[in-house]
Amino acid sequence: MKKKQTQEKAKIKSLAAQRVKELSGDSDWTILQQIVQEIESDFIVREQKQYSVEKLRELLTEEVELRYNDDETLKQELLDGIPSRYAISLWRKKKGWEEAVWGKIKDTGLFTPEKRAAVIRALYEKATTTKDTNAAKLYLTLSGDYVEKGDGRSSDVMDIFREINQQLHKNKTS
Repeated sequence: MKKKQTQEKAKIKSLAAQRVKELSGDSDWTILQQIVQEIESDFIVREQKQYSVEKLRELLTEEVELRYNDDETLKQELLDGIPSRYAISLWRKKKGWEEAVWGKIKDTGLFTPEKRAAVIRALYEKATTTKDTNAAKLYLTLSGDYVEKGDGRSSDVMDIFREINQQLHKNKTS
């Protein structure tokens, strides 16, 4: 009897996983993966430590219950499709996962032009009021008025600054 129940649960799980894929359409990520990415992006924005896989699974269940409360059939299909902790840990290791999470972070408005301007303004204030040369150097690098000469070798930090600078100037002209 127990074996039959286990087989029935496995069949339900398999059908639910297939249905989750169908509901996700052409996306690279299933609906459930996208929800987990949103949860992870939220803890990054709040500067919390990374959730355990078990906690992510719990939060995923809660989120599905909240989002799909008005459609009992869909909610149950998604709940049945929630994978094991091991499967969720594999999601986190999948190529493109971090980029997808950062895409969700960008969607939250964390990197709006206003917020970028506030950071640049703060750099300017620090450079001019406290005479902080590092703040001045970074401010001038971001403005495009300063380029580190160096010894020809590339610095990871300066590469990041240059990339930020290019993005800021590209966004001004777009």
